[in-house]
Amino acid sequence: YDGKITDSLNRGVQLNNVSLFFEQNDRYVNIANISTDDEGNFYVNHTVFGSIEMNALSKIEYEEDDLYLEEIEEEYEDEDQIESEAILEEEVLKFVFPYIPRHIEYSKIKDPPLWIGRNEKKSNTTTMYLLNQFGPLESPNYKIVLIPLYLDIQKNIKVNLEKVCNLIINGSGAGTFDFPGLKRRYRLNVAIANSKPFPIILNHEKFKREIRSVLSELRDVFPNLPLSFSINSEIVPIFIIGFTENVFKEWGKYTPLYQYFKENLTKIGFPSQIITKFDKFLVGKWTSFPLWSLATSIFAKIGGVPWRVDEGLTRNKEVIDAIIGYRFARSYTKEENEYILGIASIFTGNGRYLGFKVGNITIDQSFDKYNFFFKSHGYTRRYEGLKIPSKDVKNLFNDAISYIENIKLYQEEPGGIVVHRLGSISSEEADSFLKCFQLSKFTAGALVSMSEFPLKWKFNNKTVDRGTWINLDKTSGLLFPQGSIKYSTGYNFKNYLPTSIPKSYKISILRDTGVYDKAYEAGDDIMALSRMNWRHTTFIPSNFPISLEYSLIIAQNLKNNIIPSGDLAKLPWFL
Repeated sequence: YDGKITDSLNRGVQLNNVSLFFEQNDRYVNIANISTDDEGNFYVNHTVFGSIEMNALSKIEYEEDDLYLEEIEEEYEDEDQIESEAILEEEVLKFVFPYIPRHIEYSKIKDPPLWIGRNEKKSNTTTMYLLNQFGPLESPNYKIVLIPLYLDIQKNIKVNLEKVCNLIINGSGAGTFDFPGLKRRYRLNVAIANSKPFPIILNHEKFKREIRSVLSELRDVFPNLPLSFSINSEIVPIFIIGFTENVFKEWGKYTPLYQYFKENLTKIGFPSQIITKFDKFLVGKWTSFPLWSLATSIFAKIGGVPWRVDEGLTRNKEVIDAIIGYRFARSYTKEENEYILGIASIFTGNGRYLGFKVGNITIDQSFDKYNFFFKSHGYTRRYEGLKIPSKDVKNLFNDAISYIENIKLYQEEPGGIVVHRLGSISSEEADSFLKCFQLSKFTAGALVSMSEFPLKWKFNNKTVDRGTWINLDKTSGLLFPQGSIKYSTGYNFKNYLPTSIPKSYKISILRDTGVYDKAYEAGDDIMALSRMNWRHTTFIPSNFPISLEYSLIIAQNLKNNIIPSGDLAKLPWFL
């Protein structure tokens, strides 16, 4: 297999040690390192199965490229036409052209400082390390009771379930990062109840009675244990469910046990944590790592605040009080009728989860579609989406605002509000958000979209740093939420390198009434919110900020009929 590398004027370039990759299962796999001759030609001395994908977008640091040295203006016939929403898919091929900016602004968004226990503010390290050193930011003042339940048909896991629960409370010394337990490091008044077998009950009302029977029996040991969940109680229970089978049989069909327990317990209004893989907590020298994440997830579900970030500021230096993450997902009724499930997850400006609102949008034959063209650096991709009607956008926004006002989020006058939206957005939908900002009490508002960029990057044959930002224009840029990281472990610094080439995302400010001056600022806020994922205490496993990731998790739960009730809906029950 051979090929050629040229500069922007189609002249051969001599380079040494260039890596070739091809895409496999959404990851780029290195298949060869090659060098080119003085005409830019290269040869691979072994057979390659699959298609090599050269990333022309990656600007190799080659200083003799005349297109970057000279002021060259290139005009493209029908350039405006490609932006039209009415263009047909087959027409796109006619207008794919090389678009290479003369000036690319590279920068790096710093790792956001985190507020942790003892009023400490730290950055450039894992949250696991910070929790171990300083404890969580806020611990609830009520007593927590862990109630272990295992299937009555799987009594052999009783011992392992009790061992894990004891480790969660009292800690484990295994591993590099000692896990001290909820009682000591998280400053919790916490106890564990005796584990109990639990039957599979297909009727929800019978399930509810069985749970209340379990709680009533435990009142001999915990007299004030409530039969319903409330964050105002003296004691707050959380069920720890253990099983190893993934499915159980119901009238010839298979239903996930996870969904069975989650659906029933959330309807009653109780938090729960499901454990199916016991070995990772009990076997090996790295058991403390998953224990940190498990304990932090439980801590957040019962009302604790492990850490937070700083609020962003508007142009007028007012605090961004609220952030709303929007997610519109296709779903179906029991009759297989398709509809759009709209989710608005609500957060404080410093990333604390407050709750969510839902809207069901009916899809009929008159539902409008739109085409969106993603164009950059010689790459054009066509997307198709459904236009969310203006009234549905406004209704969901107003429901979220009413929720914010009811909990008295801001003390005096509201400051700024930011809406995060995943994927492409029609101009009509963007204008609907603009009207919502203008009619609200907030002094400033911004609509920010986040779209996956179709090409992956490497610079100087190295993985990009987490937080790398490439400025495209005043209102948009490319952000790398993942990448290589240098982090502190006390006296030493270590390097974390991802196993695959990180994805980049286009961040665009679509509408703004006074929040951001530059797109970089919106990327900064998104980076900060990506550190607010309380499910993990090492490094960020997702590319998304919690405003978008939590909305996705909530949507997936609601589509599976896992719907929280009462005080549970105010807590991150889905972690």
